[in-house]
Amino acid sequence: MGGIAHLSIMRSESIFGLSLITLIFDDQSVNDWNRQKVLERLTLVTVPQGVQPQIALIGASPGQIYWYTIRSTNPQYDLMDMRSIEDWVLLKEFKSVPNVVDVSDFGGTAREYQVRVDPNKLISYGLGIVRLSSNWLITTSTRAAASSKVACNK
Repeated sequence: MGGIAHLSIMRSESIFGLSLITLIFDDQSVNDWNRQKVLERLTLVTVPQGVQPQIALIGASPGQIYWYTIRSTNPQYDLMDMRSIEDWVLLKEFKSVPNVVDVSDFGGTAREYQVRVDPNKLISYGLGIVRLSSNWLITTSTRAAASSKVACNK
């Protein structure tokens, strides 16, 4: 990005899984022209397969406002437990704060949930496998689980 006319400040920050480059142009520049030049330069960048570089929307102010780390001295809590506490308790609380638009999380091992279906019980409830796997039922179940508080007592 260096060498673009009117570029006055360039900052970069990289953490595992994310790189952010902030470009600040002087007041004499034209925003649309600046964005066009940045897009042109992005086409020249070599990135890993599956990565799609992009620029923020006009007027967006992305940035870190609050950075936190979850640690435990209790050996009963592993990285997956701490990630689950973050996913089910902390993220919900952070997102409930007025004017918080998004919360990004990094690290830990995400817990995976698998559902084993007993076809006989399913039939006894008047449901078929198609209904179970439909978006409506899964979305409803996910919303119900996400809307309840989870207590982690170890």
